[in-house]
Amino acid sequence: MAAANAEIDRLRALLVSQETPSETETINSDRLANVLEAIAQRLTREDSLNRSPKSTKIPDPPLLTDSKDPTFNSWKLQIKGKLQTNADHFLVEEDKMTYVFSRTGSNA
Repeated sequence: MAAANAEIDRLRALLVSQETPSETETINSDRLANVLEAIAQRLTREDSLNRSPKSTKIPDPPLLTDSKDPTFNSWKLQIKGKLQTNADHFLVEEDKMTYVFSRTGSNA
C-alpha cells in the first residue's frame, strides 16, 4: 500500500510539473504573444491604409428630357461613364437605377 501511495504521489508531482510551464516556456509564450500582437497591429494598420476613400465624384450628367439637348446617345455615354468611374458610390444595382432615374426629367 505504501508503494502504491508513493507511486501516486510521484505521478501527481509529475502532472503538476507538466502543467506548470517552465521559465523557458513562459518566456517563449510571452515572446510568441508579443509577436502575434505586433503582427495583428501591423495587419490592422496596413488594412486601414489600403482602404482608400471613395473615388472623386465626377460631375453629374445633365438631365435627359427631350433627347435634343443632350441627345440620348450623349447622355447614355455620360451616365455609363459616371457609373463606371464612381462605381464605389453605387454599391448595388438599385443605387444605379435610382441614380439613372434621378438624371431624367419631363418626357424622358
